[in-house]
Amino acid sequence: MPEPARPAGRSVVIVEDEPDILESMEALLRHNGYAVQTSSRGDEGLALVLRDRPGLVVLDVMLPGMTGHEVCRALKGSAATRAIPVLLLSALAQKNDVDAGLACGADRYLTKPYRNEDLLRAVADLLP
Repeated sequence: MPEPARPAGRSVVIVEDEPDILESMEALLRHNGYAVQTSSRGDEGLALVLRDRPGLVVLDVMLPGMTGHEVCRALKGSAATRAIPVLLLSALAQKNDVDAGLACGADRYLTKPYRNEDLLRAVADLLP
């Protein structure tokens, strides 16, 4: 049986394919004391999480390689990673979009554009 993930404190993996959003989010979190790793593809982001077991995963929904929903389901479906909180981010803001994100196992769903304060609050709330 795989060993359960031991979330790594203030470490965050961001998986976002829009370069400007990725850079902005990375800078914001680093400035606020978080260790950040990034990926622009769902499949590569999943591999990064499986390898490094961060304290939190921030996932865009629409990604190349694997969607954010697919990555989230893979993480929450594995005993080794299900304890790692997942924050889904998307411009898809209809109730059914939010419901679909939460149904795949996400711990929180934040819509774009987001305010920096809202992102920081969500990250702080989700990190153990």
